[in-house]
Amino acid sequence: MDWLREAPEPLSKAQLSLETVEGFTFLETFRWNEQGKKWTIRFQVSLPELDADNPLRSTDWYLTADEAYPLGRIDIYPAKDHGITGTYPHQSYNGEGKPELPWRDGNICANTQAKVIGRHGYDVEPYTTEDRLLWHCQRAIEWIRYASRDELVLPGEPFELPPHTPIMRDLEDNPILRGGYCGFTLVRHTCDIWPREGLQS
Repeated sequence: MDWLREAPEPLSKAQLSLETVEGFTFLETFRWNEQGKKWTIRFQVSLPELDADNPLRSTDWYLTADEAYPLGRIDIYPAKDHGITGTYPHQSYNGEGKPELPWRDGNICANTQAKVIGRHGYDVEPYTTEDRLLWHCQRAIEWIRYASRDELVLPGEPFELPPHTPIMRDLEDNPILRGGYCGFTLVRHTCDIWPREGLQS
C-alpha cells in the first residue's frame, strides 16, 4: 500500500529538525499521499499569546514535499479540518480544494519576498537537507503570526490579487490581458467584500 511507503532518508532526517520548533506540533509525520503524489506532514501551529477567540490561535496545516527533496516544491496548505478558511495576503485563493485531498487550495507563500516575513532573518531559502524544511516551517509560523495581526502587507508593498478568484479568471480566459488596472467599489464601510468593477489593460 502506497501510504505505507517509507519516507526517503532526506525527508526523515529533515523532519527531526522540526521537533523543537516553538509552536509546532506534529499530527502526522511524513507519509505518501497517492492522490496528490506528494510526501505530506500534518501539523498544528499554536500561538498561545493570541486571544482565545482569534481563529489563528490554533490551526492545522499540511506540508507537501516532492520526492526529490531537498530539491523540488514545498507547499503549505490549510487542513480542511481545523484549518483556516479565509484567504489572506501572500496566499493562493483558499478554496475548498479537491474532494480527495485533506487540504484546501490556499497554499501560503512561505517563500515570498515580503519584507514582513523576512524581518527575522529567514529571507534566504536554503537547499540543504537539514535546513530547507525547517526554513519553510519557520516562515509559515511567521506568516500565521503576522496574519493574526493583519500585518502581512507593509505600507508601500504592492497589492496582490490571489489567483483563481473571479477577477483573475478574466485574466486566465484572455491570453492577451495579463496585466492592467482593476477597479473596486466599497459597498459599505462595514463590509470586507469589494466587488469587481472591471479590468483595463
